[in-house]
Amino acid sequence: AIFVEIQQWKGERAGGPGADEALRRAVEGIEVSERSGSPYSRCMAYRALAIAHTLNERWSDALEAAQRSLGMAREESGLEREAEILTVLAIAHRGLGDLEAARARAEEAVATAELRGTQLQAVMADLELARVLREARGAEAADEIDGCLARAARTIEVTGGRALAPQLLEERALLASVRGETEAADAGLRAAHEAYLSIGASGHAERVAERIVAGA
Repeated sequence: AIFVEIQQWKGERAGGPGADEALRRAVEGIEVSERSGSPYSRCMAYRALAIAHTLNERWSDALEAAQRSLGMAREESGLEREAEILTVLAIAHRGLGDLEAARARAEEAVATAELRGTQLQAVMADLELARVLREARGAEAADEIDGCLARAARTIEVTGGRALAPQLLEERALLASVRGETEAADAGLRAAHEAYLSIGASGHAERVAERIVAGA
């Protein structure tokens, strides 16, 4: 699970060796957890599998694995990860193009993170909700997106969760882009690119570099 999380943090992409290895290890983790019989281990193993599938853009598989993980979290154990699993579900729905379901899950993740007091997961949920709103409604949702990013920024400031700060920079840049603020968007993407490089998130850095070349 730790290897999968590292690849997620780095932003490994479909077809790359990191994403492939993450999936292989996640499948192995399922086998180990099933043998152990531990409900918590099974919950976390399916969570890792869902993340690995998102890295490989296998959205239906990600959805199925995340749904199983969520069910286990709620029935047996693992509620401290509930908001994160809901965020993975939102990502899977967004990948499938079901933005209505993605928004519902992302909003549920935000509310759950607040209820559970899981601040890092709250940042992840707010960032995903911002992405969903941007893809679904663009500039029309600018104020709502701004609210998501403001919450994420406050939480990062309070917790010192700097590993997620580059994602915040990127989303602020993309918000500027949908508002038609071309120069701010370009500057923001360049800042995000540098921030990703500074923490070794090579996959994210490559993806942002492509956006810069394409003009966001």
